Amino acid sequence: MNARTFLVVTIIALTGFCATLEAVPRSDNFDDNVKGDQWGWFWIGEGPSTTWLEEIHQQLEIRATDEAVDNTAVYGSVGWGVVTDEDFQIRIDYHHSAITQDPNFSQAFLAIIDNFNFINFPETGKYIQFGAAYSGPNRIFYYERGKIGTVYDSDWKLRGSDSGILYISYDASLDELYLSDTGYGSARAWKTVTDIIQGQWKRSTVGIGIGGNSDGVELISGQAHLDNFIIDSGTLCDGLPGADLNEDCKVDFKDFALFALEWLDCNMDPSGSCW
Repeated sequence: MNARTFLVVTIIALTGFCATLEAVPRSDNFDDNVKGDQWGWFWIGEGPSTTWLEEIHQQLEIRATDEAVDNTAVYGSVGWGVVTDEDFQIRIDYHHSAITQDPNFSQAFLAIIDNFNFINFPETGKYIQFGAAYSGPNRIFYYERGKIGTVYDSDWKLRGSDSGILYISYDASLDELYLSDTGYGSARAWKTVTDIIQGQWKRSTVGIGIGGNSDGVELISGQAHLDNFIIDSGTLCDGLPGADLNEDCKVDFKDFALFALEWLDCNMDPSGSCW
């Protein structure tokens, strides 16, 4: 096959080739008390996993021992993600009633991560999370943006009740993420995160994480849990095609352009072995 023929065949193959795009909603009410296949389990912290998640009592409970040292447990999306060139809306019910002493901290949260597949999250480790927390005796909402091991930005405000809903919504045209406890959109946002997903992260799809964190707080059954996770609007990507070089859930001329940049490159030694 000569170069021209190859080019024609490649262009034909690229036309209309997409991964599975799924209409929302996607949800989990945790009523079966079994981790679904859509979730993988991940934890991060010092020493053994002293914080964990347990589906019990038809909810996702955050549990921890008092030996937890900044220990996080997460259910993360596996093999699916949210497309970021369109708006999306995600919410989850929370309950957190544990009262701690200074300087201890605990939290139940919803997170956006910069990796389509949560199993690969530690390779990049960038995240934005929003949760219901206790910091010492203070009942708060807590926001954090960072990379595993490094916090870039954080904020908090007092919250009025132990139970409620965490809302995360995204405006794709503005590259703005809105965090709220009262509803979707910029008008209800407690915190607005700008120029991250398409700007700094440069991600066409993002993953979802839900879970909890403990730093010196014992969390027993019933004190902290999440329930009724749902993606209310947006476009989901169920698996990236092998030739999707820019990871936007479709193979098109953008991928072909990336491929063409390295066409006929060869790193064999000796170079005479290339062709």
